[in-house]
Amino acid sequence: VVRTHLAKALSIVNGWRPTWTDAGNIYNPSASTVEKTLRAMQGRRVAYDIETDGQHPLLCDVRCLGLFDGKTAICIPFLWRDGSTVQVVVAGKSKPATRKVWKPFYTAKDLTRVKRAVQKLFDSSNPTRFETQNGQFDRMCLESRLGLVAPYATGQNFDTILAHHIVAGYLPHD
Repeated sequence: VVRTHLAKALSIVNGWRPTWTDAGNIYNPSASTVEKTLRAMQGRRVAYDIETDGQHPLLCDVRCLGLFDGKTAICIPFLWRDGSTVQVVVAGKSKPATRKVWKPFYTAKDLTRVKRAVQKLFDSSNPTRFETQNGQFDRMCLESRLGLVAPYATGQNFDTILAHHIVAGYLPHD
């Protein structure tokens, strides 16, 4: 680990810069784009991850779900910010705090279509293989907040945090 990080640091010092682009990445997709893209991902190895607004998997909201099949990446937003704020009272504080307002990205009808497409991908049979980081957290969030049942890290599926616990559990997970 130390050797790898030192090699990266030396590469950067000597002028190396990442060469990735946004080509093949889909942001803020319509329900139709989600359906089409996830249908094309069936049968492939797919990595997925979510972003939330909290740390407790049963209490936080899912802001977005990202999926990548080695060719196409799609970020499916469930919540978005339009710049508006609201004043909230915070316990122990003498004046209200300003918080950004998160709103649903899809209409109810489109949200149903998006969730159906995601669940269909999650339910697809082999050879679809899923990879995730801390998938047990993601599974609980997706199920409790959106009603989606993500695959377990069994069989062909892989969770990097479980692998990390097995191979190098003595190292920090941050």
